[in-house]
Amino acid sequence: MHNKVVFRAARGLQKAGLAVLRFNFRGVGRSAGEHGGGVGEVDDLGAALDWLHTRHSEAELWAGGFSFGSRIASMRAVTDTRIARLVLVALPVLAFDVSHVEEITQPGFILMAEKDEFGTLAELERRFPRALSQLETSEVPGVGHFFDDQTSEVQSRVQAYARRALEART
Repeated sequence: MHNKVVFRAARGLQKAGLAVLRFNFRGVGRSAGEHGGGVGEVDDLGAALDWLHTRHSEAELWAGGFSFGSRIASMRAVTDTRIARLVLVALPVLAFDVSHVEEITQPGFILMAEKDEFGTLAELERRFPRALSQLETSEVPGVGHFFDDQTSEVQSRVQAYARRALEART
């Protein structure tokens, strides 16, 4: 929740006009429980979406995350029809099985780092070309997984995507 990439992506969404909820998965920071390898964390996201939906039932729900969080958001999107749109930053194509991305039907945005040791846009395109038909992609050149010295670019690109998506609705 306090990671610099998560913060900047959330700020980009916020500056585009969206309400944003950042939370820690189980076992992270002060949250209770233990890391569940992905299964429990998908439920954590579901609980966060439930909370948002009860308080803002009229709002369109987006889901997103950074690295492991992007994997979890994309996994949840396959089965949770409440998720209208995705914002995935540094999807860890090489670190985890993310083959489920080919089942995503929602539109969205994937932002990758050119030198990410956990997976690049080229690797995503090579492994899952069908997944990219409804997902806009972008890549920040010359940076690794944590977008060192380029987190403002994460914010800028996420914000630009969100603004385009919101304008397309009207």
